[in-house]
Formats: sequence, C-alpha cells, structure tokens
Amino acid sequence: MDIPALRGELSGAERRYEEGLSLVRAGEVDKGRRVLDSFIGDFPNHALVPNALYWMGETYYHEKRYAQAVLTFKEVVRRFPKHDKAAAAMLKVGFSYEKLGDNSNARFYLQTLVDEYPDSAPAQMARERVATL
Repeated sequence: MDIPALRGELSGAERRYEEGLSLVRAGEVDKGRRVLDSFIGDFPNHALVPNALYWMGETYYHEKRYAQAVLTFKEVVRRFPKHDKAAAAMLKVGFSYEKLGDNSNARFYLQTLVDEYPDSAPAQMARERVATL
C-alpha cells in the first residue's frame, strides 16, 4: 500500500497551508496571510482551517491591527470551540482588547478562557494577566 501521507508527502492543501505559515514566520505577514486566506477559501473543510485562521489573527496582531485580530481570533473560537487553537485564540482576543485599551472586554475574555479551558497553557497565562488588569 502506497499512501502519500505515510511517506511524509503533503497534499496540495497542506503545501499551501505550510507555504502561508512559512511566509508568516519569515516576516512576510501580508503575503502569508493572503496565502492562508486562499487556503481557507479553497479548502474550507480541511482540518488545518482552524490553524490557518489562528495564524491570520496572529498576522493582524503583529501588525498592531488589534480590532481585526479580535474578529479573526473570535472566528476561531466561534467556529472551532473544541480545537486546540481555540484557547490560544481566546487568549489573543483578551490581549488584543487590552492593546485597544478596553480592559473590561480584556478581563471578560481572559476570565472566560480560564472558565472554559481551565487546564490549558493559555488559561495559565490568562490567570496571570487578569490579575494585572
């Protein structure tokens, strides 16, 4: 049996996702975001869509476009609440609100993260941050 995934080969969808992520990590955030967005559009049901959305949110956060980051991270949580990236996305929603000077919403989302994902690493960071707001 010759299955590409067992040989370590990536599908076209996975290659596109990896290309976008590589661009983001290399600092080409706008270009990487466009590739990730096209990945989501072309492969809307792929298992990597939550990751792609999360990294798109990270690009907005990196560019200090916090309002857009909030929207993108909230989409991760709304669409994929049980995915591994949901807790990290909620953490970034809280951090983004803090950067926008909205400590009330920052506190709300960080506390919600602690309540909904109590054993996650992002929840520990949220606990520490909530104490300072």
